[in-house]
Amino acid sequence: MKEAIRLRMNKADENLAATQSLFDDGFYGVVVNRAYYAMYCAAQALLLTHEIHVKTHKGLFLKFSELFIKTDILPTEMAEILAVTEDMRVEADYDFESTVSEEEAVTGLQYARTFIEKTKAYLRSQNLYDN
Repeated sequence: MKEAIRLRMNKADENLAATQSLFDDGFYGVVVNRAYYAMYCAAQALLLTHEIHVKTHKGLFLKFSELFIKTDILPTEMAEILAVTEDMRVEADYDFESTVSEEEAVTGLQYARTFIEKTKAYLRSQNLYDN
């Protein structure tokens, strides 16, 4: 399980690094996309602590909330920032008349950093992640 968690967190870190590069280049719509997927990978790592793997975004939200938010293991803020970033991603990806602002991109980037930091802290506290 530790190896699978590490691989997902590596993917989260990779997406977060790409998010920063995309932000620096002014690709704000893609920033929120990669920010969300960085968080998605981290949330998948969390679900593995319960030996759960989901294949849909809805399934991820439901299980993440059930196992980590409703049980007060992680702060409610994490579910909120995941949802907000996913909403921004959907709009950026599918609304061709919408433009993601620099401010929204900054928000997505900050949310992803926060989510990943809190995820790593939790996984370390459970001796499941040591990077």
